[in-house]
Amino acid sequence: MALIICMIIALLTSFLGFDEKHTLGSSNSDTCSASAVIPYNNNSTSNDSESELKIMTFNLFLIFCFPLITCQEAELRQVRVKEITDWFTKNNNKDVVLFQEVFSYHDLLIEGMTNAGYCYYTTTKQKTGSGLAVFSKYPIIEQDFKKWFGAGSLMPDPLNIEMYGANKGVMYVKIEKPAVDSGNDSADKEYIHLFNLHGSSDSFGDYHETRKLQFGLTKNFVESKQIPADELVLIGGDFNEDFDCSKGSCRDTAECENHSYYYSMLEILDAGEMLNQTQGTYTYNTEENAFAMSLYEGSDCDFHQLTLDYLMYSQSHLMPVSYFCQVMNPLNEEGDNLSDHLPVACNITY
Repeated sequence: MALIICMIIALLTSFLGFDEKHTLGSSNSDTCSASAVIPYNNNSTSNDSESELKIMTFNLFLIFCFPLITCQEAELRQVRVKEITDWFTKNNNKDVVLFQEVFSYHDLLIEGMTNAGYCYYTTTKQKTGSGLAVFSKYPIIEQDFKKWFGAGSLMPDPLNIEMYGANKGVMYVKIEKPAVDSGNDSADKEYIHLFNLHGSSDSFGDYHETRKLQFGLTKNFVESKQIPADELVLIGGDFNEDFDCSKGSCRDTAECENHSYYYSMLEILDAGEMLNQTQGTYTYNTEENAFAMSLYEGSDCDFHQLTLDYLMYSQSHLMPVSYFCQVMNPLNEEGDNLSDHLPVACNITY
């Protein structure tokens, strides 16, 4: 009975949109006070007329424990947040980081990331919120959010607790950075537009058709912002759409061949792919990620080699001149994985 009550409350919360508030903030830490707004990097490898952005997307698996949902106990999650932010302190060469599954220890994550130099951020602080967050070294001057399920959006599958146990969706942020030729002149700015999303997973079956609707909502969301065609628009996150039709999983439910699900996603989003080193490298891999494997202890299906996390660009807006992307494997000091997913990082010239 308690489980049924929790499910009803979660469904109502998701449908009515009670958890849609996101915090847009900046830090007054010593690190951020010293850095302020970062000037254009004149030591960049790009040409003098080109700008550069270094960006990462990373699903952190900070899921709070809820009936029927796989999770990590709270004490271990708390330790892992500190390990994650310690890693970013030592490896803080990215300009912007997109996070998914930030459902707990929000304040600890904010403290650690701002101390690492990511002074501007937007996130939810709700256990049943979107789980999305963006941390940036450049000012975030605008934010918005579109949820997948609820009033004015899609109807959740009542048999899939993932769809109403959290308000997943797509987050928008507009970032302001110095223009490539402006030096320290704060009057000359350029803008980057980022859409951070988390698609529905296949944990309860093949939900490709649901994700197609979510990608359509994302495309409409991009269009609603009326972004100038000469500004860069990036879409990233955990899309939960495997590049290879889930053939590398013992839970192969996809009715898909020749990467058809993946390419339909790109078509709906009108997105250009940025694969490079990520192609053929899995972002969810129980064979090489011990943390991911530990989540399937006792399960008769524990083999998963999937590419679910991507960074891509809008083909209707400014196109990258070049890019280099790779799947990274951040570890703590003991050599343990920091999450069940591996992050994707791209250096983009535009």
